[in-house]
Amino acid sequence: MIPDPLLMLALRLDERRRQFPEGTVCACGEDRAIVLVGGTKPTCCYECDRERRGLSRCEEHHLGGRPSPIPPVWIPGNLHRVLSDLQEVFWRDGIVPGSPEAAWFDLVALLVVGRVWFAKD
Repeated sequence: MIPDPLLMLALRLDERRRQFPEGTVCACGEDRAIVLVGGTKPTCCYECDRERRGLSRCEEHHLGGRPSPIPPVWIPGNLHRVLSDLQEVFWRDGIVPGSPEAAWFDLVALLVVGRVWFAKD
């Protein structure tokens, strides 16, 4: 049996993937649907959308949510979007934000997902 958080994550990823025609790419080259922003013309990724709006391409990520026992880390916006999705799916409804469990989950997610994320580049 698939644990509920994994099923929720798979459904979320599939929903985002289906929002865009196959082969959709941001001008920066980003093609992972999980970070493409619906409704942008031309379609762009979360980082490029932030930049278009005059914001930094990077954001603070609070390991373990707010309040966190760990200072926030400054990471690329696209990676932050993925890590925030993982927080939402895996612990927001069952673990107290700022708890050691939430911080550990997020730290491991940052290390694993970050390594995979940048391996593409």
